Amino acid sequence: MTTITCKEQEYASYGFKILPLSEEDGGGFLVYFPDLIGCMSDGETIEKAVTNGYDAAMCWIEANREWGKKIPKPSFKLKNKAMPDMSGSEEEKTRKVEEALNECWGF
Repeated sequence: MTTITCKEQEYASYGFKILPLSEEDGGGFLVYFPDLIGCMSDGETIEKAVTNGYDAAMCWIEANREWGKKIPKPSFKLKNKAMPDMSGSEEEKTRKVEEALNECWGF
């Protein structure tokens, strides 16, 4: 069982948007946080992009605190949704996961 600290929970409360990157841009996925202007990251897989995204959110929040800037509150909350059926091609699976994650975050 993974334990989440209060500090990690703060970062995890921010919703994110996931977009696939084109092959021209190196492939993989982009994650950005609408509430944290300019905060984004990427990864080869959705899981890695989300992990990297939360690392970026942590750095964004800590840096802005050090600079004395106001940290915005999360503008939306996670909705409980079931994971989609994962049958089909890799492209279909990716699309289904993207849609499910984005729906959970209220996009």
